[in-house]
Amino acid sequence: MPAENPRYPERDRERNDLILTPRQFAWGKDLTKGYLTVYVGPYKLTVSEMTEQLVVPSPDDGQLQSVNDLLGAVQQYTDVTEGEYAVLTNPAENGLHPEAEKANKVAVLNIGRQVNLPGPLSFSLWPFQTVKVIKGHQLQMNQYVIVRVLNEDEAIKNWDKAIVKPQTTTGSDPSKPEGAAGATAQAKKSVPRPENLSVGQLLIIKGTEVSFYIPPTGLEVVADEREQYVREAVTLEQLEYCVLVDQSGDKRFEKGPKVVFPKPSETFKEAEEGGVKHRKFRAIELTKISGLHIKVTAPYKEGDREYRVGEELFINGEDQPIYFPRAEHAIIGYDGRQIHYATAVPKGEGRYVLNRFDGNVALVAGPKMLLPDPRTEVIVRRILSEKQVKLWYPDNVEAMRVNRDLAAHAVKKGTADYLAEPMEMDEALVSSSSVTECRYAASAPARLVGEEMGRKTAYTPPRTVTLNTKYEGAVSVDVWTGYAVLVVDRSGERKVVEGPQTILLEFDQSLAYMALSTGKPKNTDVLKETAYLRVLNNLVSDIISVETVDSVQAKVKVSYRVNFTGDKEKWFDVENYVKLLCDHARSMIRNMVKKVGIQEFNARYIDMIRDTILGQPEGADGEKKKRRGLSFSENGMVVFDVEVLGLEIGNSQIASLLVEAQHEAVRDTLQIAQNRRELEITKEREAINRETDEVTTETALKRSGLEQKKIMADLEVVMARMRSQTLQASEELKVRQEQEKTVDTVHSASLCRKKLSAEQELVNKRAEIALELEKLSAESKELAERTKSVTPELIAALQAFGDKATVQKMAEAMAPMALLGGKSVAEILGNLLKGSGMEGLLSGVAGGLTARMALPEGNGRQ
Repeated sequence: MPAENPRYPERDRERNDLILTPRQFAWGKDLTKGYLTVYVGPYKLTVSEMTEQLVVPSPDDGQLQSVNDLLGAVQQYTDVTEGEYAVLTNPAENGLHPEAEKANKVAVLNIGRQVNLPGPLSFSLWPFQTVKVIKGHQLQMNQYVIVRVLNEDEAIKNWDKAIVKPQTTTGSDPSKPEGAAGATAQAKKSVPRPENLSVGQLLIIKGTEVSFYIPPTGLEVVADEREQYVREAVTLEQLEYCVLVDQSGDKRFEKGPKVVFPKPSETFKEAEEGGVKHRKFRAIELTKISGLHIKVTAPYKEGDREYRVGEELFINGEDQPIYFPRAEHAIIGYDGRQIHYATAVPKGEGRYVLNRFDGNVALVAGPKMLLPDPRTEVIVRRILSEKQVKLWYPDNVEAMRVNRDLAAHAVKKGTADYLAEPMEMDEALVSSSSVTECRYAASAPARLVGEEMGRKTAYTPPRTVTLNTKYEGAVSVDVWTGYAVLVVDRSGERKVVEGPQTILLEFDQSLAYMALSTGKPKNTDVLKETAYLRVLNNLVSDIISVETVDSVQAKVKVSYRVNFTGDKEKWFDVENYVKLLCDHARSMIRNMVKKVGIQEFNARYIDMIRDTILGQPEGADGEKKKRRGLSFSENGMVVFDVEVLGLEIGNSQIASLLVEAQHEAVRDTLQIAQNRRELEITKEREAINRETDEVTTETALKRSGLEQKKIMADLEVVMARMRSQTLQASEELKVRQEQEKTVDTVHSASLCRKKLSAEQELVNKRAEIALELEKLSAESKELAERTKSVTPELIAALQAFGDKATVQKMAEAMAPMALLGGKSVAEILGNLLKGSGMEGLLSGVAGGLTARMALPEGNGRQ
């Protein structure tokens, strides 16, 4: 007996019985007739191995295949939840599914058809049916799906059965055209159907219009190469753009900010950078010193201007600071570079700019940011010959090496005098037909972010630019102080430039050079070629062979100081001015020496040579005398000084005699000089002694004078102190007097105030006394009037009445005492008032009081 399957505890223990629970089904095949039956649970199935066999679809081709294990034939319902839909292939003609709790005969199927069934639902399958459950397509604002028409009739009939939820998120501007971010909540609940539909036609469902979509029967959503149904549109920010390529080859350029959806026949052009593919690119930012070379590939009109095919444009930042590519433009790239940047030409430097149409080369001098128009201009570098480099830049090994490299590169390019720069772009710069398609990858951003602010914690140095244009610009020549050069061009024009200054040579200009004699004595065996003429403080040395009148041979070593003055144009008229100077000076010196003897010449040769070349000193007495010098009208050369450096006599014996004679003269001269020095020393010693005595005496006198001055100074201090004390006492007295005056004034004012106060108080008292007298007078008058009305009778009556009242009050007060003492009130009062004026009133008062105090009847008093 097989083991019980834990998933089906209700299964019968018999081998050929299969219990199907609810939501389970199995396919059976009749082995005798070939019929297929669908068993749907809950259902008990007894399988006879002779007449029936259970089958399942093959995972490879979908064909039915037998199963030996009954449990392997059990299939589960297909569940489609809310938000999902099932793509059912080969649906039944009646559209029904197998019924539950029975064995169903196979229905007639529409083989090859496909229907979309939105959830929620759950169903079993007929044999040869397949199903694929797909989640409903949830679309964001920048997403879309591509829908293909499978059956145009079914699509038209079921178009309104699509489940469509409109996009309710409102964008920032509902008035934006198609493709803009956002759509209003009043979007239609169904996607508008195109007028014509055909099998295979592709449609775009945009996320700006629809937030949820399930296609109806007749349509299917196409998955991409990653088996994803929802595709991403391109969200362009400010200064971004994308390119869409149609199947026809047309391109569409869209720029942000917007959401861009492709047409069904379009695809986004992508570019890869750093292993990442980009579909959106940054616009090209241009400035005044950067530009783009554009080729018009299709005619178009912009504003009032029409552009023709083949026309070339050069756009810089002044014309269009932000450039967005367009379908009619192709950027002409040079060796992969699109943007042309200006070349910095510092002050004192320049660049050669070649006109590509007329061949003229112009010199552009700095300071300037040079942005040549690539349509007509090319920056070139001039190539100098080795001889020119040696003459213009003597002993400059680096200049020689750089120029050789340029010359070698120019030979490869087939040029001779110039080389377009940079060297890697020569062919592209010279040829105007180098047109390439816009390279989108060059503009692809590595990272796209929104507006944000960030700060670094580390110091960020400012942006710097290093200019090293020593060998890249126009040929420049530094003419130093005291030098001059002759600039000539190919037309024969010449110009003398005197330093200090830097000159930029035009492309056809060069420097004239001279060949100067060298050696000592100067000769033409070895000539020195140079382009620089020393016009100030030039030094020319020579050795001259002379012969005296007594036939003695000698050599004189001289050095001439030379300046060039007058007309500059004549300075370069003599090619070898050194030979001209030395030959003429030699002739003059030899002629002078031939007229004197060796002894005289040996003694005065320096003055004689200077007088011969420079002339005699001229000038008034008392002034510094000057010599006229030696002038040359041929080239404006003037010898203003001569240094005689030495004399060498050819005959050694004569030289020895002259030396001995000079030694004797020197000895005599030294002896005389020594005697004179001793005399001078004695004179100096005695003079010093006299000066010492004078200084000592002067010191004593000065010391005495200083003591007197000190005593007088002390006296002055004492006198000043006394004067100060006297002045201080006087000032203090004045201050005390002023203070007393102030006190007197204050006291007088105080007395005046007290006097005024006393007078005012007296007046007030008098007024009060007057008022009091008036009051007393009035009261006296009133009292007098009242007194007149009082008569003796009235007084007696009042007095009697008062006495009576008094006695009565006393009697009332004494009544309790009378009761306690056992005496009558009359007795007690009689004793008290005996001998007084009220004694007679007591009888009447006592009787009345006794009557009031009598007890009433019936009290039982005994």
